[in-house]
Amino acid sequence: MAVAADECHRMESSQILSAATIPTRATRVRFVVVGFAVTLAMVTYLDRVCISSAADEIRHDLSLSQTQLAYVFSAFAVAYAFYFCITWLPTYLKEQHHITREMLGIYAGMPLALSVLGDLFGGIVTDRLCKRFGLRVGRAGLGAVAYALAAGTMLIATTASRPIVAIIALSIAVAAVMFTLGAAGATCIDIGGHHTGVVSALMNTAGNTGAIFSPIVAIYAKDHLGGWNAPLYVIAGLFLTGAVCWCLIDPRKRVFD
Repeated sequence: MAVAADECHRMESSQILSAATIPTRATRVRFVVVGFAVTLAMVTYLDRVCISSAADEIRHDLSLSQTQLAYVFSAFAVAYAFYFCITWLPTYLKEQHHITREMLGIYAGMPLALSVLGDLFGGIVTDRLCKRFGLRVGRAGLGAVAYALAAGTMLIATTASRPIVAIIALSIAVAAVMFTLGAAGATCIDIGGHHTGVVSALMNTAGNTGAIFSPIVAIYAKDHLGGWNAPLYVIAGLFLTGAVCWCLIDPRKRVFD
């Protein structure tokens, strides 16, 4: 009996010690992963900063007009909304709509899942519209309508009392702007010609800037401007601005004559 009790005690001690070391190992792995991600982000950011710092000179050398820059900076809103989804969206759903842990993963994944379809079919639609109505409608028209739809549905998300309505509206908004990615990439080619890489880099710089500021501005707006609806209002405003920017774009005009 004494031997059995002693063996049982050793097994329990081993299990307790094992359980105590698991979080430490997980925590160390998490820090390594996060540290690597931060380092990679800093390297990428510094690459974009070099382009951003030379923006005035690049614009002068490439003869970029305000109209063409409107296209470049419409990318800001896309990245801003996307990074809200992968940073603060789960917290928003949990605190604003009290989503249970079991459903949180499904709800938080809906905008990104729907965005995959939006991105895919957006490329098909923009090509068909261009073939039938021309570049102005197929690229800029599609972008303006999609961004306007995104702004409207994002506002619906702020007023929805039912969680399912809020997340569906938010998902449609994010998918709508992702619907324009095909048109945005093609517009880089349309207006860039042999200098497509430079135009794409400028667009990417604007997008990365939105990604940097998104989680910071979102939590500041939430804490100081009236709760979790405030970040959504900011996103809706960016989408509306993006719709205006697309209206100013003429993909028929090349950067270089």
